[in-house]
Amino acid sequence: MKAFPRLALRALIAALGLGLAREPAFAQTGNADILTGVVRDSAGKPIAEAVVEATSLESGISRSTKTDSRGRYTIVFPDGGGQYRVQVRYIGMQPRLVMVIRKADEDRLVMDVTLSTSPARLADINVRGARAPPAEGVTPGELARMLPPELLRRLPLDASDLNLIATLAPGVSAVDATDSTAAGFSVAGQRPTANAVALDGLLFSGGNLPSEGLRSVRVITNTFDVSRGQFSGGLLSTTTRSGTNSTQGSWFYGLRDRGLEVDADTAAAFGRGYTQHQLSGGMGGALVRNHLFAYISGQGRLRSDDLASLLAASPPTLERLGAEPDSVARFLRLLDAKGLDGATIRRYDSRATDDGTTLARIDWIVSSSQTLTLRGDWRKNRQDPTRISALALEQTGEIVQSEGGGGLVALTSRFGTSVVNEAKAYLSGSSRERRGLAVLPQGQVQLASVLNDGREGVTSLIFGGAARAPQNQDDHGLELSDEFSWLPGGGGHRIKLGGLLSLASTRRDATPNRFGTYTYASLADFAANQPASFTRTMAAPEVEGSSANSALWLGDTWRPSRQLQLTYGVRAEGSLLRGAPAYQPDVDQLFGRRTDRFPAETHVSPRLGFSWTAASGEGRLPRTVIRGGVGEFRSPLAVSLGSSARAASGAPGGEGQLFCVGAAVPPPDWSQFASNPGSIPSACTDTLVPAGITRAPSVTVFAPGFAAPRSVRSALGIQRRIGDLSSLSLDLSYVWGLSQSGFSDLNLATTPRFILRDEGGRPVYVAPEAIQSATGAVGLIGSRRYQSYGQVLSLDSDLRSRAFQITLGASGFSRKGMVYQASYTYSRARDQSSGDGWAVTGGNPNQREWARSEFERRHQFLLNLTYPVTRVL
Repeated sequence: MKAFPRLALRALIAALGLGLAREPAFAQTGNADILTGVVRDSAGKPIAEAVVEATSLESGISRSTKTDSRGRYTIVFPDGGGQYRVQVRYIGMQPRLVMVIRKADEDRLVMDVTLSTSPARLADINVRGARAPPAEGVTPGELARMLPPELLRRLPLDASDLNLIATLAPGVSAVDATDSTAAGFSVAGQRPTANAVALDGLLFSGGNLPSEGLRSVRVITNTFDVSRGQFSGGLLSTTTRSGTNSTQGSWFYGLRDRGLEVDADTAAAFGRGYTQHQLSGGMGGALVRNHLFAYISGQGRLRSDDLASLLAASPPTLERLGAEPDSVARFLRLLDAKGLDGATIRRYDSRATDDGTTLARIDWIVSSSQTLTLRGDWRKNRQDPTRISALALEQTGEIVQSEGGGGLVALTSRFGTSVVNEAKAYLSGSSRERRGLAVLPQGQVQLASVLNDGREGVTSLIFGGAARAPQNQDDHGLELSDEFSWLPGGGGHRIKLGGLLSLASTRRDATPNRFGTYTYASLADFAANQPASFTRTMAAPEVEGSSANSALWLGDTWRPSRQLQLTYGVRAEGSLLRGAPAYQPDVDQLFGRRTDRFPAETHVSPRLGFSWTAASGEGRLPRTVIRGGVGEFRSPLAVSLGSSARAASGAPGGEGQLFCVGAAVPPPDWSQFASNPGSIPSACTDTLVPAGITRAPSVTVFAPGFAAPRSVRSALGIQRRIGDLSSLSLDLSYVWGLSQSGFSDLNLATTPRFILRDEGGRPVYVAPEAIQSATGAVGLIGSRRYQSYGQVLSLDSDLRSRAFQITLGASGFSRKGMVYQASYTYSRARDQSSGDGWAVTGGNPNQREWARSEFERRHQFLLNLTYPVTRVL
């Protein structure tokens, strides 16, 4: 696997060489504006050799071309913008100046121009109104929320946090980070892993970018363009800022001080107060006017959060968390007696989060039909400490740091007036390290309390080390893409043929519970040092894995009339996980699964979208837009799935589970553990209770026919303009999730041994004699079909989900500069698993049952309002 970066670099150089051989220049797929049309004389005859010059109103960059023998012209702006000043000239005729502005869902801007020999005053054709209401999409049927960075910087939020930005779109909700998953967002109640984040048209794995370096941010919740893929949920599409003919820049410093917060609980750690210093900025311009441009931006942030932990919790807070304060005080005294008061590690009162990110971009306009773009990105983050629960000591926390970056080569070229080629390549790498504050087993003490209000609370107090540290992971990726666009005839069609290849590799050492976990059934057992169980993951090797995902698409965007646009096509995708472990015949014989087979699949997805606009006057925005479509979307196979199966292949020396209960639990010596981590037990105590001892290999295998997650999406919406400044919209969507991933335990004995009638007939899958009468602890062997193995997890893709969503929105602006976006979203989402694949049933965990999705937000209100106060002052 060490050779992967070298191979990726060679592939990148080869792709660039092929591109230069046919003189393409790349603009990010989906971001380029294509201006096309026909120049005629007053008799309707096409004019050849007419000069057409277009100037972007956003960047001030000009491009020119000449019409062909049919009078056709085509100009490509790689960075888009949607607003252009076009001048048409021909000897012996009056020149014409035209303003070309995207009105609705055009994927290309068509403007036919008629020149006259009669003397006439030059006139502008303008769209009435100061500016158009916020665009909802740029391809037929697409529903998206455009979020300009200038708007984001005015809002009281972190404009560099991409996951937070996504929640500004209707129907999108935030998903907090856990100890095993990163923060994300959910679209229409779907899993966060179904979404994708794209930077300049390519997948991006980072979570923060400097806002000054971004040109546009679009949250796409529905699209039917076959060139968009590698997601089955939503797409957050961002583009970076390029230099222009004008040297410009901006700088921002933000201070948030916890002492200035108006909050009754500001002084308490559980009040979520924090202090943050944030400095960001960007600057760029023309190195050679109209030919060579550069832009660089960066951001640094220092943040300090009050640390919510057991030692910081006040008595009222402990009551709210279900813990009786006197019991917690006794627990802390017992820790002191055992030498676990935390004196061996640094005491934390706050959590520090320091991060930095940089973007740099160079654009070279080789000619009016060729552009080369180079972009680099870098990011680094450190949290110290983190992943400390509210009822845990600081010593259970971790120090987490990550670093990553990449380089992009983008080429765009125009051949004549009918062909546009877009190509791109992105090479990236990242690393992540999690280190525990203390090298100790983790301890969990179950606490049953009678609270002051009469409630009964059952919770756990946590001490010792971090259960999921240490962990290390290195990832590398290479993505190559090329798209060929053909505009035949008069530009009524745009036929697209494209392909994509995405390679990923990972090397990780990410096994949880490496130093073990002791569980105490009560505070009294903790005082007597009598744990109910001890578990530990043994012999966790460093594993490698790689994946390849590819796609081919063929589609057309057709304008049968000025009012109607259609987009349709098919997208064929394939996925392959590589590096399967050796064949284990015992696993195959006992469970019917082969460890040496990783999934490989291909799938074809059709899509159809439309957009209809009511007829409007020349230069006016359409009064009504109706859009919709239906299509299938597919996520790629994650490379982490293969590495998990390699780590737990069932082979000798692979990952295994140590599970001790009752008398088989090795007695803990916490002070000895602190001074000598090598003394942490690696075996259960010899005893006459063999059912309490388990040291069996773990196995992870793929179910036959395992497939990547997919979704079938349908949408219908209407947007109605009210005057020139506002609009109302109504959108409905239905999502049917297919091949959603989960897992089942093939080694679980699913025949109930007895029933708990007092608990609603809940089944129990172990024999009564396997349950420790003193603590209720159950050994793993008691629930195993074959005692020679621990958990045998089958990665499945047979889960389903469904979601319905309706959104009513209003947006617009006033003539005095106020901008508003308001929406109400009602949604219903149900699935057969919530988030991590665990079954939601209280009985057999391998049984699939439908339940309300944990990502459902039944009612969601969203209001964004900005107003320039300087107008009042």
